[in-house]
Amino acid sequence: MENSNNHTDRTAFRARLSKLIEALEMSASQFARELGYERPEKVYAMLKGKFLPSYDTLLAILDRFGEVNVDWLVRGRGSMFVKETLREADIALPVKKTTEEKILPALSEKIKLLESQLTDKEKIIKLLEKQLKLLERVPEKNNKAK
Repeated sequence: MENSNNHTDRTAFRARLSKLIEALEMSASQFARELGYERPEKVYAMLKGKFLPSYDTLLAILDRFGEVNVDWLVRGRGSMFVKETLREADIALPVKKTTEEKILPALSEKIKLLESQLTDKEKIIKLLEKQLKLLERVPEKNNKAK
């Protein structure tokens, strides 16, 4: 006779695993490949509630998908993904826009400053070239006078 808690655990895990695979926008076969399985039967068996994952399977999931909240996956507690680890899809636009809004004006100002410094250095080079030409003429006059 099967333990009803075990059946409940498998049913609940099956639902969470299905939600995880869906959230990762993968098929069960793709998920299995990501875990290093040549064939997807093990993942399909868990999705059908035939058995709970082994310790090695849980480690493979967490190693490959570090953002998954292990407490959610095993017990159903908390959120699917660890809060500290934001998924790229969750932060892509707001963070990039905010970062660009902060960085672009600063970079623009830095470019203007560098352009100004370059212009100043070009002026200094021209002045030094003129001085060099003048200095080159001076010895010629001294030599002619001798």
